[in-house]
Amino acid sequence: MEAASTSAAWVTFWPDVLVAGIGAALTVTVALITYLMQQRRKNRQLVRNLADDLAIRRAFKPIDPGVSSPDTDDAKRCRLSVQEAQDQISRIRDQIAPDHRLRALLQEMVLWCREYKNLLEVDDRRWQFALMEIRGELDDRLRRIESSLRLKADALPSPGTAKVSRKRS
Repeated sequence: MEAASTSAAWVTFWPDVLVAGIGAALTVTVALITYLMQQRRKNRQLVRNLADDLAIRRAFKPIDPGVSSPDTDDAKRCRLSVQEAQDQISRIRDQIAPDHRLRALLQEMVLWCREYKNLLEVDDRRWQFALMEIRGELDDRLRRIESSLRLKADALPSPGTAKVSRKRS
């Protein structure tokens, strides 16, 4: 009798292992999909927050640039604003997974903010021209980020427009 019950247990052993394996695989798959969806949602929100911040910065407001003194309060505020934007972009870049395609675009934005300082070293009286060049480059990167995240065109506001991002994806 004991041999019969032992043999019956072995008959169901492999099907039980198969069911447990399938269950584990499904659990891992669901967890991975959930994680990736949360990451995507988080990345989109980080980028929207960044775009909104750049949009309300008066330093990036579109202007007709001219040559002027770099010692004015306006010029100093703009330099500070570009530095703060660079710091914020860096913080957001650091929250993105290292192998994510957004990191490269955010890094380009950081480099363009640094380029503003380089342009000022060449001719600091042309700070408005440099500011509008940086604004254009940041806007270009935001359009590429929209495409990368598969957002609708112009879902992210341009720098200095005082608009906020549209929540439609």
